[in-house]
Amino acid sequence: MLCLFKQNEVHLANTELCDIMREEKSDKSTGHNYTTVYNYLFDPLRHSEIKLLEVGLGTNNIDVPSNMGANGTPKASVRGWRRYFKNGIIHGADVDKRILIDEETENGKIYTHHIDQLDLDVITKFKKSFNMGFKFDIIIDDGLHTAKANINLFEYLNDMVKIGGFYIIEDLNKDVYKEVLDYVVKYNDVFDIDHITIPHANKHDNRMVILRKQKDFLSFENKLSIHYLETLPSDNEYNKYFEFNEYKINHNKKKIISMSLFNNDVNQNENENIPRENNNF
Repeated sequence: MLCLFKQNEVHLANTELCDIMREEKSDKSTGHNYTTVYNYLFDPLRHSEIKLLEVGLGTNNIDVPSNMGANGTPKASVRGWRRYFKNGIIHGADVDKRILIDEETENGKIYTHHIDQLDLDVITKFKKSFNMGFKFDIIIDDGLHTAKANINLFEYLNDMVKIGGFYIIEDLNKDVYKEVLDYVVKYNDVFDIDHITIPHANKHDNRMVILRKQKDFLSFENKLSIHYLETLPSDNEYNKYFEFNEYKINHNKKKIISMSLFNNDVNQNENENIPRENNNF
């Protein structure tokens, strides 16, 4: 993905995106020079109706880990993306609920959400706030800069990237960089994976890991669901979800009954039910 970028010293060229992010007071073009990479990757998508999510809006409340300091500008980057992708849909998320206010700008709306990268229940709740099957073209992790936070978010959100879409992790120091790379490499049959340390005055964390999705990861249950859902005439996703779960339970019961021929300890619960209320899909 970044072969020509690395060979041709593209990081030295100022771009319109560099100017936009600088004007919005985003550190993507000051404390870092990520805008040179982003313009290289995203220029072909510039006028498309893309869906972008950036996690880490940049709180200036200093009681929050990875804050920007009291003089920082929250939402600077998503405002920049709002200007760059004029036809796109821009979402931002942060752990600090105090800055989560949707914005109407002259270029369009910015939607905000709550995500705590260390709380898997919160990440799951965020996912369920979208329609089942919703996909982003671009997800950028500029949130809590620890390996655990980066890995949690990727593990739980990578299935929300569309095929051909990007998942990008910013601001990696040397230790986190190695740990994150060692982790994401197990997805190399699903994503093209690239990484770069960009020449810059900031030698501490001016690193990015960039993944581009080539296909969806199919677990056994996902393969089962695709096979079954394709047989249903209805396009109603809510009903499909419950019909599939009923199908899956019956399928698993058959497996359990089969296994019980060899193992008397296998638990066969014939009274499993699907809860049909309090589900947000």
